[in-house]
Amino acid sequence: MWALCRVSRDNSVVGVVTDRDIVVRGIAERRDPSMTSIREIMSSDVYTCPENTDVQDAAQTMKKNKVRRLVITDTSGRPVGIVSLGDLATKSHAEKEMSGDVLEKISEPSHPGR
Repeated sequence: MWALCRVSRDNSVVGVVTDRDIVVRGIAERRDPSMTSIREIMSSDVYTCPENTDVQDAAQTMKKNKVRRLVITDTSGRPVGIVSLGDLATKSHAEKEMSGDVLEKISEPSHPGR
């Protein structure tokens, strides 16, 4: 199970912090938790989609941008939720196939040779 915290400023999302961010950018780098700001360990590459987005369109956004999570926004752009690859995987058979396709694309290196 993972945890997620959104980081926002002026009602817009500027980053997210997952348990992985805490481990990789915090604990593994031996940062002092009492002296480390969230901004230092957060992921700032956040992708969003409106709450009325079709599931397949959201999956395509995830696939295209190679991300496992999308922040869901209301009509004013304020974050109202998060959809993850795991959310897609727990749905119908067709959506499971779609999540497998998305996972395959996300898992490809963004930069050749990595």
